[in-house]
Formats: sequence, C-alpha cells, structure tokens
Amino acid sequence: MAQAMKHKKFNKIMVSRVYFGNWLRDYSQAIDVGTVKAVSAEAIRLLLCVLGFLTFGYGSGEFEVTADRLGCYRPEDHIDNPKNYADNQDARQYDGRLRGPIDEERELAIDPQSGMKNYIANDGAGIMTSSKHVRDLFTRCVELGRSYKNNGRKEDLYESLRLLGTGLHCLEDFLAHSNYCELALIEMGEKDVFPHVGSETRMRLEGANGDVYPIVTGTFGGVDFLHSVVGEVSDKMTQNEIEELEGTLQDSKNSDTSVLRELLDKIPDSLFGGKNQKNRIDEIQSNAASSQVQNMSVSPRDPEEFTVYVQQVYQQIMPAIQFHDEIMKSITSAVENIPVLPKVIEQLEEQLSRFVFSIMAPVVVPLIGQVKNELATGSGEVIKSSENEQHVVFENNRSTDPTHSMLSKDHFSN
Repeated sequence: MAQAMKHKKFNKIMVSRVYFGNWLRDYSQAIDVGTVKAVSAEAIRLLLCVLGFLTFGYGSGEFEVTADRLGCYRPEDHIDNPKNYADNQDARQYDGRLRGPIDEERELAIDPQSGMKNYIANDGAGIMTSSKHVRDLFTRCVELGRSYKNNGRKEDLYESLRLLGTGLHCLEDFLAHSNYCELALIEMGEKDVFPHVGSETRMRLEGANGDVYPIVTGTFGGVDFLHSVVGEVSDKMTQNEIEELEGTLQDSKNSDTSVLRELLDKIPDSLFGGKNQKNRIDEIQSNAASSQVQNMSVSPRDPEEFTVYVQQVYQQIMPAIQFHDEIMKSITSAVENIPVLPKVIEQLEEQLSRFVFSIMAPVVVPLIGQVKNELATGSGEVIKSSENEQHVVFENNRSTDPTHSMLSKDHFSN
C-alpha cells in the first residue's frame, strides 16, 4: 500500500476511505434476521446511505452504501460467538447472505493449543474463523493496492482502502469484544477481576503459569443489536441515530438556494470542467418535484412493493448527493492551487449539505417514520426473548458464552 501511494501521507479523505470500510461493518449488523423480518433490506440500506452522507460528507462513488459493500451481519466480521444465532434456525431463509445453522461441537469448543474459542482462530477445524476472514481481507487489499500501482485505476485504490478498514474493524473487535483485557489484568496479578466466563472453566495451556481462563467473545442476539446500533438501550453520550437523522432532515426542508448560488458564483466554472453548477441546482430541484414518490402508504411488511418504493426514493435523492460530492471533491483536489478562501469553502459545504437535505427530507422523513414503527413493534419482543441470556456466565459456572452486551468495551452504557 505504501508503494502504491508512493509513500505519501494519507490525507483526510484517504483516511475517510479507510474508515468507511470500518463503519460499514458496524452497520451491516442492521441486515439481520431480527430486522429483515420487519423491514426490507433495501429500506435499511437507504437510511444507511443518508447516515453515511452525514458521517463522511460524501455519499456517492466510493462512499456509496451499495448492497454489496454493506453486506449483512456475519459473526466473523466482529469475532462474535455464533451460539444460538437466529434462534438456531437457518437465517438464509430471510437473506441468502446470512450464515446457516452453527455446528456447536466444532465452532464453540475451546482450542487446546491457543485457549481461544475455535471460531476465533482455529483454522484447522474446517470452519469459518475470524482469523481466516482477516487474512482474506488483507490479501485482497494488497492485491488491489498492487493493481492500482500497475494500472493507476483509482477504483482499485478506493476498494483496497475500504477492505483495509474492514479488516481493521475485525482486529479492533478482538480487544473490544473479548475478555482479553480482563484476562491480562488477572495475569498481572489484579484481584476481583471478573473473567466473563464461569468460575469452573480454567484450563491447562502450554506455556502458561498455571490454569487459565479461555479467551471468548460475546454472543450477539436481538438485545445486543439494539444496544449496539439502533439505540433501544441508548448509549448515554449519544442520541438514537435514527432519530438524530430524522431531526436533521426535518430541519432542512427549506429549499432556499440563494446563498448557495452566490457562493458558486465566487468559484470559476473551469474548476468544475466548465459545467455551470447553478443550472444543475434548478435541474435537480425540478426533477425532484416532478417525481415525488406517491406510494407513502406502502407498508415495510410488503417487501416487494416496499423495495420498489425505496428504489424510487433512492433514484430521487442520489442526483443531489452526486452533485454535492462532485463539487466538494473538485474543490478539495484543487484547493492548494486556487485562491479560494477557507471561509468560502466552509460556507459552500454547509449550503450544499442543506440543499441535499432539502431534496431528501420530503421522501426520506416519512420512510424513517415507517421503519421506526416497524422496528419498535419488534424490539419489545426481542428484549423479552433475549434478556434471560444476559446473565448466563454469572449463573452457570461452566459457561463460556457471555453476551456481547455484557462483555463489549465499546458502548458507553456498559
């Protein structure tokens, strides 16, 4: 990668391209049994497209949340314990990309060589492991980086950076989602440290000074998804992200573009390849007004019709996002060579975002309301069915299967 980049330091947008891959893995958890039962995967993807635009400041090209890039929830992405996944049903009946039933004997056993659960890193067990997953990701990352070095295709570079972020997400989760930190403290002699496994699970391990607890990660059930992403069990430091997204769009329904037009007048058209960007504002607004989606009564529980409806919404908002991204990337790449004051760029970015939100708001806000209602209907059932699992390692001295919510280190409310 360093050679492909000619040893240049990563700038802000390059770092964002890496983090985009990391961010996608967090939100791929939204495409799972508990959600796709109630809401079409396309509806969730559309909301994540908008959330991604808010997060990264771009939403097209290499920052577009495509179905392929988003994928779905896969335990190996996060080193999650697959025990009782999908209530031991075959999740592929809901989405073919989800994993099938687990083989508990092989996947959940402790590897006597490493002291870790087999699904973490026992590549000799004939199962999918997170260690194999990371190697595959970084191998593909390197291949694409070399390809970019040879052919100069920026698409290869961007995909390589995304895969780098994807692999780093998994590596980060080893410390964030396992009991490694607790076991390290115990090894250092700290007292009263709970290992997040039962008290009778110590084992002999070659090279260790005495018996040790196994390294495990948490099971990821319905409560854990709500805790991690949706916000039913809210982190103390953040709002529910879906509600925050809704509020941002609600505040942006004003479609006054006079300030945006004035700012564009201060930048030469030559920077945009000779295009008159002010005319494009009129074109996008006109097309959005004439193609207002009428099917607001379509239920998320009618997946075929709702998918068509979501695709119409997507086609309506993407031209505005592409317009924004094209302008900002043009300015960012040329900013060192043109006399544009940083204040003008800052104002332009703000006004462009307002314009995009004004196009999104009429169609995306109602969609958010529908999706929220469907998720809220199911969340109570999820919590009721999952809450008994949360304290298993406190009550069963032989258990090595704590939950994600109890074990993870990357949620403020833990």
